[in-house]
Amino acid sequence: MSLGHKVLRRRAADYVEKYSPNLIGITGSWGRAVTAAAIAAAIDNPSDARVAPPDVDIVFGILGSNEKQRRGWMSRLARSKVKEATEEEPTTIVIEAAAKLPGDLDTIARSFPFSHHGRWKVHDKRFKFFTRRELVAHEIVSIAMSLKPSGIAIINVDDPLLAPLTHNIHANVIGFGESPAADIQLQHIDRLSSGGFAVAIKTPQKIFETTFQNLPSKLHISCVLAALATVHILGEDAQAAARRLKQFKPPT
Repeated sequence: MSLGHKVLRRRAADYVEKYSPNLIGITGSWGRAVTAAAIAAAIDNPSDARVAPPDVDIVFGILGSNEKQRRGWMSRLARSKVKEATEEEPTTIVIEAAAKLPGDLDTIARSFPFSHHGRWKVHDKRFKFFTRRELVAHEIVSIAMSLKPSGIAIINVDDPLLAPLTHNIHANVIGFGESPAADIQLQHIDRLSSGGFAVAIKTPQKIFETTFQNLPSKLHISCVLAALATVHILGEDAQAAARRLKQFKPPT
């Protein structure tokens, strides 16, 4: 790791310690960008959330340095200081945490005090380095395992590889999916002739029906369920959040 990246990583860790935002890490081998965008759209006051764009280093995402252009570390450090001095700090930061090699997420988990962790489905795309889907699942759950008991892990309880690993998590666990064990449960789904889906969703407080008119596949419904689970644990009303997501269109 270069000196510049060490300085920025220390700056990001100090920032998190100073402002104590809800630091949400999204992992999984599919759906991270869609889930992050859905969380941003579902939160009542979007200005309260900072969502790092896809493929941006976690340090830059925390500091709000979202530019993908190459910049020197001193420039990024100065820009983060200016942003802190001139803009209101967000109460929630959503980060896509991707693993290119085994151990990447363990390193991230040790570096930053995540308060929440959402994890999505295990696919086969990392076999080159991880060799087995079980190893992919273990890597995905690394951040959740690092959470303190006061933290919350948001998991896809429909995934047969992820669900058993919840026994290794010390934090509270909130599940989403179609399983009866899910806290945010998809109870019914129909495809609309005009496009999108009509759904019935059960939360710990109520059951409600709504439509998501711009979602092309059922896989995207799971991303929306993850977003609803996130706003639920942030203390917002899931049904109101679902209304804000009726016209949500996944990023391409």
